[in-house]
Amino acid sequence: ATQKKKIMLPSIFDEIALKDWLWREHDTRDEDTAASRISRCVVRGFREFKLEVPDEKVEDAIWRSILKALEKTPNVSKRIQNDLRLRFALFGSSKDESSIESAAGDTTKRVLYLNDGERVECVTMRHGVEDGAVSKPRTTVCVSCQVGCAMACSFCATGTLGFKRNLTAVEILEQFALATLTERAALRPIPTNIVFMGQGETLHNYKQVTRSIDALLRFWDLRRKAITVSTVGLVDGMRRLTRDYPGICQALSLHAPNQKLREAIVPAAKNYHFDDLLAAVHEHLDIITNSKNGSGSSNMMIEYVLLKGINDKDEHADELASHFKGMAILINLIPYNANVTAETHGFEAPDHQAALRFGKRIMDQAGIKVRLRKEYGADVGAACGQLALQVVHKSQLSQTKDTTADIEDILKLPSTSSTINIRKRGKRPSKKKRIEDAPPRTIHVKFPNFPFACIIIAISCSTILLAAAVVLWLL
Repeated sequence: ATQKKKIMLPSIFDEIALKDWLWREHDTRDEDTAASRISRCVVRGFREFKLEVPDEKVEDAIWRSILKALEKTPNVSKRIQNDLRLRFALFGSSKDESSIESAAGDTTKRVLYLNDGERVECVTMRHGVEDGAVSKPRTTVCVSCQVGCAMACSFCATGTLGFKRNLTAVEILEQFALATLTERAALRPIPTNIVFMGQGETLHNYKQVTRSIDALLRFWDLRRKAITVSTVGLVDGMRRLTRDYPGICQALSLHAPNQKLREAIVPAAKNYHFDDLLAAVHEHLDIITNSKNGSGSSNMMIEYVLLKGINDKDEHADELASHFKGMAILINLIPYNANVTAETHGFEAPDHQAALRFGKRIMDQAGIKVRLRKEYGADVGAACGQLALQVVHKSQLSQTKDTTADIEDILKLPSTSSTINIRKRGKRPSKKKRIEDAPPRTIHVKFPNFPFACIIIAISCSTILLAAAVVLWLL
C-alpha cells in the first residue's frame, strides 16, 4: 500500500540518506559503494556543468552533468539514475537567502537560511584578484560549523550571538557546494581550499566537522593541506584532530602571549591553560614530522588578533617569540576588524606600520614565519570576527556591488517540498543485524535438483523405519 505524504527532499550531499534510499527503494546489494560512486558524480556535476542553451537553468545544467557522469559509472542502474532527481534536492538543507560582494570583487558573503529557520554565513574569497588582474588565482571558502558560538571571544561579533546548535555535515558541505556553483556559473576558478573559520567553534562540533572533511577528501578530492580547521584551543580536540587527520592544517586562535591576558580576551581560556595549548602544539609538530600522511610541513598556524594598546606591545611580541622560537609554525597577525564589539569594549586596530613592526620583532627574535593577514570583505562585514548576520546595506558601501539575491535568482531551484509516493517501511536495521538476519535481498538459495531430492527423502524415511523397528524389538 502506498500513501501520499508531503516530505522535504533530502540533500544530494546526505550520504546516509542516499545509502538508505539505495537499500530501501532499489535493493542495492552494496549501497556503500554505489553511494560513493554517485557522490563523486554529483561533485563532477557541480564542477563541470555548462549552460548549453540560452536561458537554461543552472539546476538543469548541473543535473545533466551529474547524469552524464553516472552513465559511465558501473553498477548504477538506469532506474537509479532516473529516480535520483525525483528523490533528492541539490540543496535540501539550506537556501541562499542573500549575498553581497565587496567593492574589490574579491569577496562574496552569503547568508544561508536553514530548514529550521536559523541562519549562518559563509564567505568566498578570491585570492590573486588585484585591480582587475588575476595572478595565480586561488579560491577559498570560509564555512561556518555552528549557529552562533559558545566561546564568546570578546573581540568577535559571532560570540555576541550565543550558541544555538551545531550544523550537520550536510549543512557544512552545502556551503562549499554553493560557492562552487556560483563561481562556476560566473566562469571563475572553482574553490580548491576550505577554512573552517566561520561561525562557531569547530572542535565543539567534532563529529559533524570531521564527517564533512571526510567527504571533502573522498569526493571533492581536496588536498589535506588545502583544509584548515581553526579552534580557540580545545586541547583534547586538537590532539584528536592531529591523530585522526595528520596533514590537515590547524589554526590555533591564541590572541595573547600568556594565560592572564588570554583569559581577559578569550573567556574560554579559563578552561584550557596556556601551557596545555603549547604542549598540544608541540605534540602536533612531533606527530606531523613522523607521519607518513604529513604534507612535508607542520601545518600549524597561530592566529593573533591585534588589539591596539591591549596585546600589541613590544613585551607581547617578545613573550610570543619566546614561546615559539625556532618552531616550524606560522604566526598569522590579524588587525582587529571593527564590529559590534568595538562599541562594547572600545577595541581598535593598530595602524599598519605598528602591525608590521610587531611582526618583524617576532621574526627577528624567534626566526619563524610571520604573516600580516590581508583581510577580505571588511567592507561587507565578511572579514575575520565580523560574521554576526548583520545586513550591510548598499548605502553603507563605497562603490560596492550589491549582489543580494535569493537563490531562486541564482539557481532556480524547485521547492524543497514535493508530493511523491512513498512506501511504508520500518526502521532500517544496522548493517551487522542485516547480515545476521540474512535478508532475502542478499541470499540466493539454490534448491537441489529432483533426483537428488528423492534420494535424500528415501534415506530419511529408511532411517525413521529402522529406528521404529529397533524400538518395537526392544519392547
